Amino acid sequence: MKVLKYILLGITSLGILSCQRDDMSITKKDKYNVTTTEARDLAGLASQVSSKTSKQASGKTGESKQRIVKEVIAYPNDESPSFYIINYVDEGGFILLAADKRSVPVIASSAHGNFIFNDKTSPELKSWVDATAEYIQNIEKDKSNRAVNSSTVNPLWDGPCPDAIFRGIDPEFGINTVCEMEPCNYQDVEIAPKINTTWGQGVGYNDQLINMSCTNYSNGRPPVGCVATAMGQVMKYYNYPTSYNWSAVPLTYPTSETAKLMKNIGQAVSMDWQCNGSGADTQNDVATAFRNNFGYSSAKYMNFDSYKMITELQAGRVLIMRGGQNVNGNYANGHAWVVEGGRMTWTCDWNWETGQVIGAYSNTYGYMNWGWSGIDNGYYQTEHLNNSGGSFNYKTGMVYDIRP
Repeated sequence: MKVLKYILLGITSLGILSCQRDDMSITKKDKYNVTTTEARDLAGLASQVSSKTSKQASGKTGESKQRIVKEVIAYPNDESPSFYIINYVDEGGFILLAADKRSVPVIASSAHGNFIFNDKTSPELKSWVDATAEYIQNIEKDKSNRAVNSSTVNPLWDGPCPDAIFRGIDPEFGINTVCEMEPCNYQDVEIAPKINTTWGQGVGYNDQLINMSCTNYSNGRPPVGCVATAMGQVMKYYNYPTSYNWSAVPLTYPTSETAKLMKNIGQAVSMDWQCNGSGADTQNDVATAFRNNFGYSSAKYMNFDSYKMITELQAGRVLIMRGGQNVNGNYANGHAWVVEGGRMTWTCDWNWETGQVIGAYSNTYGYMNWGWSGIDNGYYQTEHLNNSGGSFNYKTGMVYDIRP
């Protein structure tokens, strides 16, 4: 047989969830459930494979990076989890692992930091978490609004190569495993993060907004809004328009020039500045503002499409994504963030008795920059966001083809 190299990689920023700890057991069990014990075992396997691969790559046993599991947290609760949050010690990365074997195993990952999910988590990330949990819960409820067949275990869980479940992980995790099996005739796609900004919405970024006596910020000013943060980071990527001094706009901290940019963007999109959150219309105003206010030759809006996301990234462009919530049939609690990298991995579906490929499908991951000072940035599974009919991934869309 030919050799198929499963490139297993990555693990990014993590933290602590306000949910049950991992020392309890799942009460509801069936053949599709992934238990807390299984999740912990798989987390340890990822660490072992990463360490072994690092040693082989370096040729020196002293250069391997040993990741030690810090915690495994069931979300939303231990009795009926949708996925597990796996954090590694010393900010060594994180994996979000599905709790149902009909789902793609790895739904998010990063090789740096820990996954932070608490009352200070960005609304943008919360919207993705809610949409993902809903998607997996619908699998458990035997809903059919997804690509995965409700009665079929995902091939990545059920095959002769135990490490294959980590296919799609952040490349920086550095896992390379070899499996002797017929390969799919498809090429995986990897696009590294392009911007690497860690911008936020608060003090420093909002310094030129009006003082509204906001108690959440020491300068009394409102947050700049997620739309302004997202647009600003895209403009920093292009260093355009040239009317700004981009050398005075750093990647990782705010300056007066950054604050001026944030204010100007807010004015261009008719930002509703409020102490408890500033909002603008991503669908109707962002692309128009890029073109009419900031001189970009192109910027368009469309419903979210994971394949289009990958092709845009391959073309060297970054995107702004939006997601919201269905509240009584209306779009509400909308958020916007940047997609600055991505991955598309192909998986073979096998007949293990004959050793023949009977099908293949792709999984897509976007490198999400949540605009929350770098917290929780990483690769997040996006396939389920193509269906915008859920309660939390309602009317997902993206601003694309952004070009100076």
